[in-house]
Amino acid sequence: MGQRLLGADDEALARLRGVSASGLLIVLGALEDLPWVDGVIYLGRDPGAPALLLPTNLEPKAPLPLVEAALLRRLGRGSPPVAVLPDPALVVGTGSALPIARSSLAAWLDAEG
Repeated sequence: MGQRLLGADDEALARLRGVSASGLLIVLGALEDLPWVDGVIYLGRDPGAPALLLPTNLEPKAPLPLVEAALLRRLGRGSPPVAVLPDPALVVGTGSALPIARSSLAAWLDAEG
């Protein structure tokens, strides 16, 4: 996905925000602005738990409002929306997501090798 984003024009990048770590890139934006890449996990929101970003192809066994309340209690209210990723199991606060800068994206891609 990073390479696809790097090929986007500056206007398209300006509409997206992101959070990254080693081996992880979470991109937030409007559906029509997201790059579509095979193998990427796409996250969506459920009206019953609007502070969670969940894989669109999975559904938790526990009621979503309870999952949301537990995660927010643990992570703090400054983290939402919270991305819940299944493999490896990660919970990532995306409240600090920043606009995607081409230079930062290129540096992240270089570090990922």
